Amino acid sequence: MATGPEDDDSFPPLRKPSQLYVDNYIARSGTTPAPRTAALTPRQGPARKAARIFYPLEDKCPAHYYPELHLVNDVWMFRIRWALQLMCTMQVVMSVVLLLYSSSLHNQIDKTFTFATNLLGIVSAVLGFVGVLLNYRTLLLFLYINELFGLSNVCTVFLMRLDDNSSSMTSCGMLDNGELSQAQVDQMGLDCDEVRSTQNAVVVMMVLLLAQLWFTCVLSKTYMEMVQDHLNDSDDHSLIDFIWERRRETWIQLRRFEDVVQRQFEELRSSLVNRHGSKRDLSANMQPTPSSASLSTGPRT
Repeated sequence: MATGPEDDDSFPPLRKPSQLYVDNYIARSGTTPAPRTAALTPRQGPARKAARIFYPLEDKCPAHYYPELHLVNDVWMFRIRWALQLMCTMQVVMSVVLLLYSSSLHNQIDKTFTFATNLLGIVSAVLGFVGVLLNYRTLLLFLYINELFGLSNVCTVFLMRLDDNSSSMTSCGMLDNGELSQAQVDQMGLDCDEVRSTQNAVVVMMVLLLAQLWFTCVLSKTYMEMVQDHLNDSDDHSLIDFIWERRRETWIQLRRFEDVVQRQFEELRSSLVNRHGSKRDLSANMQPTPSSASLSTGPRT
């Protein structure tokens, strides 16, 4: 005959609920537990919040998750943008000056070549300026290709001019060394001062054109790559934000599932504790008193 809950196999042995369990129950349900549960649970301190496995996520993806995506420096991009606009403006001005100079050429081939190349330079500079304003890579690529074409043309013309003036410069050098007389130089129709000034003007002009075309070529290529990197960074950030939003939605569902599981578990623990306490009270009430036990053990007549 069972005399207490420890001899009854119909219920599993249970310990008293811990303070963490009661605190979790209060934090989850927002209500106080049953009086018997609260009475059976020792108070050891203030109530604590329930421990969460799935912590709340931020609305936006933190920057420290993906630090390598910040590739484009906005300050350098602005400086290169400003420098490229200045180079395009300088190219338009220099091409207009050379167009005006081409009208004074006597050779029809040189005149046509100079006019065509400088007109193309003006068009490419204007389109490149628009491409810089709009961050349009096609126009920047058109500017880059035309700058390479202009570099080859300037180098070719530069060498041709130096070759044409080499004989005149040689004659003037022989005059300075005394190998030719002034009469011989006048007979050849040379003005050494004009020859030297023309030579210096050609050298200075060609060096300026080469420097302007080279810097414009480098800046256009660099800015075009920066625009592409900036677009790639924007696409990467959009993809990261999309993945983070999907993760956050999944995380919210997991948090809800965690709430359901913990709430069911706490309700089960609470019901088992209440059931165990009720069984113990029932067993205590069923125990025989000493007077009834002495009467039941006597002999019957």
